[in-house]
Amino acid sequence: MVYVLSRLIDLEGPQKLLGDGVMATAVIDRNDISYADRAREAGAKLLRDMEAALPVVRAHASEVEALGKVHPESLEALTKAGFFRAVVPLQYGGMECDPLSYMTACIRISQECPATGWVVGFYAVHAFQVALLDDRAQSEFWANGPDTRASSSYPPTGTVVSVEGGFRLSGEWQYSSGVEHAGWALLGGKIVDAPDGEDEYRTFLVPASDWVLKEGSWDVIGLKGTGSRTLVIDNAFVPEYRTHSSVDVYQGTERGFAVNDRPLYRLPFWSVFNLSVTATALGIARGGINAFIEAAKTRVSFAGKGAQVATSPFVQLRIFDAISNLDRAQDRMTANWRNMYETILQGHKLDRLSSIRGRVDGSDSIVVAFRSLTEIMEAAGGGVLFESNPLQRYFRDSLGVRVHPTAQREMFGTTYVQLLLGLEIPPFDKSNMFSMVLHT
Repeated sequence: MVYVLSRLIDLEGPQKLLGDGVMATAVIDRNDISYADRAREAGAKLLRDMEAALPVVRAHASEVEALGKVHPESLEALTKAGFFRAVVPLQYGGMECDPLSYMTACIRISQECPATGWVVGFYAVHAFQVALLDDRAQSEFWANGPDTRASSSYPPTGTVVSVEGGFRLSGEWQYSSGVEHAGWALLGGKIVDAPDGEDEYRTFLVPASDWVLKEGSWDVIGLKGTGSRTLVIDNAFVPEYRTHSSVDVYQGTERGFAVNDRPLYRLPFWSVFNLSVTATALGIARGGINAFIEAAKTRVSFAGKGAQVATSPFVQLRIFDAISNLDRAQDRMTANWRNMYETILQGHKLDRLSSIRGRVDGSDSIVVAFRSLTEIMEAAGGGVLFESNPLQRYFRDSLGVRVHPTAQREMFGTTYVQLLLGLEIPPFDKSNMFSMVLHT
């Protein structure tokens, strides 16, 4: 089956009223347009429009750590470029671009500022998750326009109590990257009082009016500028339609498919989520290597006869190895995502092996990126110990990505090989977030 835009969207259907009275429609043209062609064109436009935003991100990169959050001017520039609309549904004014363009955009932003790339990549991928929720939740989320941002904290660290019409949440949720610039948050929680007696993991969409931020909750050495603070909630009501069920994810019965049954949203959510982290890792490593190369052009070694560092064959080989390893990792990611997207475009479902393979290569790419930058750090000399050295910031932020759960190549790798060998893996457990990640 080949997806054609005019067959997927009701051309005569109602438009959506966005913020400031702006009317948006999913219709681009009344001619039949291939969904894939339209998505690639949208992605190409995004990458062109980002050219004006990247120098702004670069100019504020050194300030982000001191601020403890992404610089407002960087957010404004990326908003103007349309980045936050990358995977927002068409009917809400989004671009719904192809995943490879989204990956490239995340890499390029992270090259200029690791913390900014980390935060905005999550903002974008959270929009993808919102598109899988009930349309009532989507309408509320994008009521003020397609650039609405959400942070997240998926571990079920708070308490969830079932009440009529929904749930009440209380507790603390850590590591919510970019929360200060977000209007909503996607929070993990476990329902433990279900009528059937079986616990269930869900994600809950909560507006900023329902939380406060915990002071001093982000004192770290890596990803300082992400502002991944702890948010605190006291008995906030969340309607049932603003939840994302692990069972729906596992069974492929997302409520958002009622209005977003198009190829992009048929990609597994957790694969798209992992793609954001992997792209950020690759971008950070490339940015760090570029910073090392620029410094090496003028740096003189104090050892020996004070030769230029750039003339050292050992340094040259380290640069070559680092770039080559990153190129191979990015090529693998590109090939995997091209294959997955093409499979969906042809109307087929992804098999479990393909889904897990994408996450194996993603987690492995994060490891490759960190190791490549580590080898560059070893050749950077004593000057890299100063916090003012840009390479140190890239390295510390790369470490922050390396310890993220998506970098667990051991978990994804062993699961992938078990499937290859025809071995049984633990059955799906709807109460366990990681079980959902491995089974979808």
